[in-house]
Amino acid sequence: PIAESYELFSARDRNCLHMEVDISGSNLKYETGDHIAIWPTNPGEEVNRFLDILDLSGKQHTVITVKALEPTAKVPFPNPTTYDAILRYHLEICAPVSRQFVSTLAAFAPNDAIKAEMNRLGSDKDYFHEKTGPHYYNIARFLSSVSKGEKWTTIPFSAFIEGLTKLQPRYYSISSSSLVQPKKISITAVVESQQIPGRDDPFRGVATNYLFALKQKQNGDPNPAPFGQTYELTGPRNKYDGIHVPVHVRHSNFKLPSDPGKPVIMIGPGTGVAPFRGFVQERAKLARDGVEVGKTLLFFGCRMPSEDFM
Repeated sequence: PIAESYELFSARDRNCLHMEVDISGSNLKYETGDHIAIWPTNPGEEVNRFLDILDLSGKQHTVITVKALEPTAKVPFPNPTTYDAILRYHLEICAPVSRQFVSTLAAFAPNDAIKAEMNRLGSDKDYFHEKTGPHYYNIARFLSSVSKGEKWTTIPFSAFIEGLTKLQPRYYSISSSSLVQPKKISITAVVESQQIPGRDDPFRGVATNYLFALKQKQNGDPNPAPFGQTYELTGPRNKYDGIHVPVHVRHSNFKLPSDPGKPVIMIGPGTGVAPFRGFVQERAKLARDGVEVGKTLLFFGCRMPSEDFM
């Protein structure tokens, strides 16, 4: 569960989020300097965009069963399921489209002109980069752009299950000390929203915007959809009912010196300061406990003292 969440600052185009994840009811343990993995869900707008371009909007909740052709292969999500659940919780639908996957889908183009364009995009690296690179197209945005909105009705859904990466966790430096708060993990991160030249809307990070939506819900903010995006916060089959987020811990070699008496200089611009927050907490606790602590200096940067000073 999320114990607490709030914004450290909210500037013109940036929001910095701080969140405390309660791990007391789990088997999770961490050490100062470790990473926390956040398992996000995809935003509803991108799920709907994907369903729409495949002409599946009316079938999003149709129950389907996915079977592997190879007896030894394992389907990478629970069965039976729905189109909506696969896209929302299990596939990396927001990632930039790959040229190899474009080549695979060319055979299913709505007409010969689109097929020719797809074949060129798939075979010509420079042309592909020219047409897609500036826009950060995901697969649904790409298909819509190439076909000018015409539906792609003949692509077998299995092509996406095979061709798209499984939705991956996003890793963040833990910004707390396990010595100070062993049962709570702190996250400090900027909500990713970047205006891309040649693109109508900003490119938005999947996980940080998901966390921001959880923060909005927890605090009862009047606009629960950050930047116009909506998320199914309860997860598949209401698995995360309440203010919960699926996480795990990845251990890191990025640690304070084992000898607390050694001096340390830390440099962290922006939210790069996150792990050092935990280091400072740890050394302050050791000093309070009477341990001889070496000189500890932290240099951090911000854009403007009145805007994003943390």
